[in-house]
Amino acid sequence: MNNRKTMRRIMIALCVLSALIYILQIVIFKDPETTFFYLFQDLAFLPVSIAIATVAVGAVLDEREKNERIAATRMLRSSFFTSIGAVMIRQMMEGVAEKEKVKEVRPLLQGLGAQSSMKQIQQHQQQILSADIRITLNQKIYDGVNQMIVDEHTDLLVLSSNSSLLEAECFTKMLWGIFHLYDEYRLRGSYEKLSRGDIEHLESDFSDVFRLLLANSVENTCWLAKTYPNFYGTVKEKICKGRAHENI
Repeated sequence: MNNRKTMRRIMIALCVLSALIYILQIVIFKDPETTFFYLFQDLAFLPVSIAIATVAVGAVLDEREKNERIAATRMLRSSFFTSIGAVMIRQMMEGVAEKEKVKEVRPLLQGLGAQSSMKQIQQHQQQILSADIRITLNQKIYDGVNQMIVDEHTDLLVLSSNSSLLEAECFTKMLWGIFHLYDEYRLRGSYEKLSRGDIEHLESDFSDVFRLLLANSVENTCWLAKTYPNFYGTVKEKICKGRAHENI
């Protein structure tokens, strides 16, 4: 409240000072016509000045602040992959119906390094998200992913409650997809109770989440390679270890 009052007082003082200067100019030079000419000329440029200062510059600053907020969440996103993300990728990999489809996106997963731009990363992510990778569900995958989500549910809720994290759109879609799977588990129950229609619906959901996991792993590995190069090798080994290593 005090800051607002101070700002109002400063604005009023500046306006009064400006008026006094114009009056003084008229008194000294006795040329009100010229004074008013330049006054209106300054007023005519005012909308352009506001447009440049508030719209153009403001948009640039807003975008910069957004990128800084997203950058501040990279460690949180990385911790997701070193806990549940890597394990979930390996678990779902066992259900990929056509392994060749995953081999097709292997260059997209491994072809970016520490010097990759955000535009390059997003292009690779988009190609992965549009790839025709399908999960064939079985009880092992169904129960295994369910157990992972239940075990990490609190941590996932903490992640999703971070407002800055939600500005990372691809990561947010992945989180919502995982929470949707959690709701599906609560709705449909055990694997033995699933109908053929239930399984087909869940296979579609699992496939969407799997592609989102792979897409987000691209950005995560690039960030690790740039920020923590020594740690990067360990994380890559964790994600690609075991049967997943044969296909990614």
